[in-house]
Amino acid sequence: MRVRCRQADAVCELTWLAFVDPLLTVRCEPIRVNWWISQFSKGELCAIQRFFSWGLIMVGSDLVRIRFVIPTLGKNLAWLSQCVESVLSQDVPVDLLLVAPRNEALSRRAQEWGVRIVDDPGTGLSDALNRGFGMDGYDVLPSGVEYFAWLGDDDILAPGSLAQMAEMMDAKPETTLALGRVRYITGDGCSKWVVRSGSWACWYSRIGRNFMGQPGSLMRRRAFEAVGGLDGSLKNAMDQDLFIRLSIQGPVAYVPIEVAAFRVHDGSISSRKGGNDERALVSARYRPKMPFFFDVMVSFAARIADRVLLSVHPRLPDPPAPMRCGSRYYENSAG
Repeated sequence: MRVRCRQADAVCELTWLAFVDPLLTVRCEPIRVNWWISQFSKGELCAIQRFFSWGLIMVGSDLVRIRFVIPTLGKNLAWLSQCVESVLSQDVPVDLLLVAPRNEALSRRAQEWGVRIVDDPGTGLSDALNRGFGMDGYDVLPSGVEYFAWLGDDDILAPGSLAQMAEMMDAKPETTLALGRVRYITGDGCSKWVVRSGSWACWYSRIGRNFMGQPGSLMRRRAFEAVGGLDGSLKNAMDQDLFIRLSIQGPVAYVPIEVAAFRVHDGSISSRKGGNDERALVSARYRPKMPFFFDVMVSFAARIADRVLLSVHPRLPDPPAPMRCGSRYYENSAG
């Protein structure tokens, strides 16, 4: 009974700070914060963190600096649930939006998560994302939004990654895009390898393969709007095209941390594109113009570099994965 009373006291105090004076939480004494933490189990702390991430959003739109979009068809609610929770449990408040076709089961789950849904326009992934980012005027963005991000409904955001990416971009106002490390996982949540592509991947994708990691990336809103958003004519290389245009617009930052897990399975867009792969088409759009002889040499060198990079990445030792609630953040994800 005494433990429950202490928990009630802690919840009341946290509620006051989150809803009445949310900015006060960053000024609290470390001893008091440690007392709050000591009153709860790991599972209870995760639930509280998710609750107060929603509470901060309700306080006022000026606190929300990131519009986060998850496009989904709602076919695998287990994977989608893990994806949504990985966003809601971040260290910064986000304006999370699902773009999806009308689906009663998905609507019920969205209400449980406290997440809004807007209708999928039904004209492809690029148009769905553009709608989520307010490019077609269908949805109104909170006034304080400075950054855009999106995640596939089968992928998972690493704990604390959004705050670190935003901190990097805050420190470098000229940057248009931030990239980080992406872990490739299997359908049942086992690690395959970690892609450590840096800012070099943007210019390299204009002559070779695309090694830019879209999951976990963060874009500056004004740069996204300046380049016109995603190209609706592209079906599976829209991220490569967008990131190249953002890199032309301004510098790209690389944050050497793990930012997300990308799930590899038979139903993903990457696995199903086959002969319709648009990467070469996008590269050709932005390929530097050069004399024929040099163009042939660059193409030959890029093919060799592609093979080396593709063979090296899976052989590199995996760095330790970020933890969430006592386990690796991408585990226990079987759909």
